[in-house]
Amino acid sequence: MSTRLSARCAAGSACLTWPSLLPCFAVVSPPIPIDSINLDLASADYFDGRASLWTALEMRSSVSDERPTAILGFDETFLRPFARALIEAATTRAAYRMTILQEARASERCRVVEYVTGPGKALEELMLQPFDNVVLISAAKGKDGDETLFEPRESIALTAEWLTRLRAAVGPAPVLGIDYHHRLSVAEAASFCQRMPRGTLDFLEEPIRTESPEAYAALRSMTDVPFAIGEEFASKWAFLPFIERGLTNFIRVDVCNVGGLTEAMKVAGWAEAHYVDLMPHNPLGPICTAATIHLAAAIPNFAWLEVRTSPTEQLGFDNSELFPVQPRLEGNRFPVSDLAGLGVEFDETKAAQQEFRFWEAPHLHRRDGSYTNW
Repeated sequence: MSTRLSARCAAGSACLTWPSLLPCFAVVSPPIPIDSINLDLASADYFDGRASLWTALEMRSSVSDERPTAILGFDETFLRPFARALIEAATTRAAYRMTILQEARASERCRVVEYVTGPGKALEELMLQPFDNVVLISAAKGKDGDETLFEPRESIALTAEWLTRLRAAVGPAPVLGIDYHHRLSVAEAASFCQRMPRGTLDFLEEPIRTESPEAYAALRSMTDVPFAIGEEFASKWAFLPFIERGLTNFIRVDVCNVGGLTEAMKVAGWAEAHYVDLMPHNPLGPICTAATIHLAAAIPNFAWLEVRTSPTEQLGFDNSELFPVQPRLEGNRFPVSDLAGLGVEFDETKAAQQEFRFWEAPHLHRRDGSYTNW
C-alpha cells in the first residue's frame, strides 16, 4: 500500500489521496522552498509496540531547478499532525513550528528520523513557514547531523537489511540494483553481499574502485552477485580486462567519457562477443541521453539506460528552458528520435544569460576525521 499526501500552495488548495502502489524509495534532504509535496509510503513495520512508517518525501519548487527529496521515518502518531500542519500552512498561510519529542528511554527508532546516508538521524523540529507562493519547510537534525559522514560497516549493515526487506516486499519480478560508487574495500563489499539472501540483488554497481582488475577478481571469487562496471572508463582498452576475464556482467559505458559513439560501439561489440549487456551510465544531461538512446537502438545487447529524471527523482538535468527539444520519457521508455542530428535543441541565448556555477563533489569522511571515497 502507498499513502500520498499532496499540497499545492500556489493553487491555494490541498488534498489527500491514498493510491495503492508498490514500495519505492527516493533520496533528498530539506530545507527547500516548495510549492508541492508528495509523501509516499516506502514500507511499514512494527517495532517495540509501535508502528513505523518509512516514507519518501518529495518536495518540488517552482523557484528552483533542483528537485530534492528525503527519506523520512514517521511514527504513526506523527503522520496525522504533520499532514494537518502542512495543509493548514498551505491554505491559511499560518506558520507552524513542530517540536518533535523523542522517547526518554533508549530505542533504536525515533518518532521522526531522516535517512540520507548512513544511519537515521533524529529530527528535533520541523518549520512550516508560508512565503509568497511557497511554503518553506526546514528540518533541524541536531548537532550530530552530518550528511558527509560515511562509515562503510555501518552503511552495509543498514543497506543490506533494507534491500532484503525491499526484495521481500516487491517479490522476485522487479530488477533491484544498487550503486556503491566505489566506496568499499574488497572485504567490505564481500561482507555486504554475503549479508543478503541469494537473489536479493540483480546487480551491484561499482562496489570498489576500478583501477585494479585483480581486486575485482578477488571479489568475484567471494560473491555471485552480478557486477556493473565501467562508468569512468575513457577507452575500450580500460574495459579489456573486465570483459576478457569475466569480471563484469553489465557494461556501464558512458558515451561522453569513453570517447563518443565510435568508441562506445567498439565496446558494445566486444561485450556482445562475451554475451555481456550494456547498462549505460548517463547522468550528464539531454545531449548524453540522446546520444545513448541512439547507441542503445543500434546494438543487440542493450539492457537498461540510467536516467536521472523520473517520477521519483528530479535533479534538473533536463532543463526545458536550455533544452527546449530533448528526449522525453514515455512511461519507462524513450522513443528513438527521427529529428536531425541527435534530436536535441540548445538555447544558446538563454545559456549566455546564466552565471557559471562551480560544482564540487562531496568530501565524505569517517568518524575519525579521515577522508574516504565519494
